Amino acid sequence: MEINSFKDLFLAELQELLSVEIQLADALLRLAGAATHPSLKRELIDHRAQTETEALRIMTILKKHNADEPRISTRRCRP
Repeated sequence: MEINSFKDLFLAELQELLSVEIQLADALLRLAGAATHPSLKRELIDHRAQTETEALRIMTILKKHNADEPRISTRRCRP
């Protein structure tokens, strides 16, 4: 996306934020699957639900501005 205005910048930042929220939700799901302590597992699942809600809110804003959702890379960072 080419940035030519403050609106373009705003939408680009929202797209980046959406990408981060989606990646975080994926990571939280994997962490919850690996967690052995019940309360930790529950908190990770709860945090994932909150993260998904935030992602939906960002998607709604992007749609209101007729902006594309970001393409999410399936590449993973190396530990």
